[in-house]
Amino acid sequence: MKTVVSVDWLSLYIKGGAPMSNGWFTAFKTDYQTVNFSEVWEIYEEKTGEKFAVIQRCPRTKIMPPDAIILKMENRVLYQPDWGARLNNLITQYAYNVQSISRIDICADFNEFEEGLSCQDFIKKLVTHEFVKRGKCKAQLQLDLGKARYEDGIRFGERGNDICYYLYNKTKEMKEKTFKPYILKLWEDSGLDTSRPVWRLEFSMKTTSIRAIVKQTGQMFRIDVDTAQQKAIVEAIYSGLLNQYFDFRVNDGQQKRSRMKKVNLFGKVWNGYIVKQISHAAKSNRTDRIVIKRLAGYEGMYRLTDEGSEEILNRAIAKILDATDLWDYYRNTVEPWRERKYFRR
Repeated sequence: MKTVVSVDWLSLYIKGGAPMSNGWFTAFKTDYQTVNFSEVWEIYEEKTGEKFAVIQRCPRTKIMPPDAIILKMENRVLYQPDWGARLNNLITQYAYNVQSISRIDICADFNEFEEGLSCQDFIKKLVTHEFVKRGKCKAQLQLDLGKARYEDGIRFGERGNDICYYLYNKTKEMKEKTFKPYILKLWEDSGLDTSRPVWRLEFSMKTTSIRAIVKQTGQMFRIDVDTAQQKAIVEAIYSGLLNQYFDFRVNDGQQKRSRMKKVNLFGKVWNGYIVKQISHAAKSNRTDRIVIKRLAGYEGMYRLTDEGSEEILNRAIAKILDATDLWDYYRNTVEPWRERKYFRR
C-alpha cells in the first residue's frame, strides 16, 4: 500500500504589527473583513510573484490582544519543499512573535487500504456494522444521492472538536471544486495510480490542546512551527493519530470491542508517538455563563468608558474563559448580545 503524507493546512496565531512591503514580500490590504478581524492582508513573495499567505489582524473582540494576528499559509506553498524556510523568513522580516499553531491539517493520500480494501467498501461495512469503531465518536456520511453510492466519504467528530478527521475521494473533490496540479504531481511522483481515484484521510487539529508523547522516553511536546517543517516528525505524528483515532474492529458480537480483531487498514503502523488532547479547562455551568454575561454588560450598563475599567473587565472575562470551556459561548452569544444591547448606534 502506497501512501503520501502532507501538511495541507497551516495557520498560526502570532503577535505583531501591520505587514509592510519590502525586498522579500509585498503586502496588499484587501477591502474585505472577517467575523473576527477587521483587516485582511494578502502577502506575495517578491521572488516568485505568487501569493504566499493571508494575514488577518485588528481583532473585533476586546478580549483578544490588539496585536493578535492569524496567518494562514497558501495551500500551494505547503506542497513545496522549502516552505518552512520561507515562512521563517517572513516571520523574521516582519518581526512577528509566534504564539502557537492555531490549526494544522495532516493528511495521507492513497488509492485503497491494505489488502485491497476499497474506501467505498470500508464505509459500507461501517454502515452495515460489519466494522465498528473503537472509542466513542460521531460520524457523518457524505453521499452521492443521485447514484445512491457511498462515493464522497465520511467525517468523524464534530466541527467544534479539537480533532476532526475525514475520509474522502480527493480525486472527485478536485474534479468538482478546485483542481490542484501540484497535488496531482505529488501523487505521480510518489507512485500513486492517478488513473484510479485517490482517497485522502485528513486529520484537522486545533493544536492548543494537542500534545505528542514519545512512548520510549515519555517526553511530551506541542506541535509547533518547527515540528511541522520536519517531514519525519509529521509522518510520526500522523502514525500516532492513526493508532489513537482510526482504530476499527471486525464486529463478531463481543461486548468489548478491544477484544475484536483489528481491521488492517494501513499495514504495520509505527507506534512511537501517542497523540493526546490535553485540556486544563474546567467544565462550565450555568453560574459561569451568568458571571461572564454580567461582566460583559457592565461596561455598557454603567458607562465604564475609561481604559482602566475596561481593561479590568476584559482581563477578568479572559481569565474565566481560559479556565473554562466557554470561548465559543462568548464569541457566538455574549459578544453579539453585548453589541446589540449597549453599543448599537
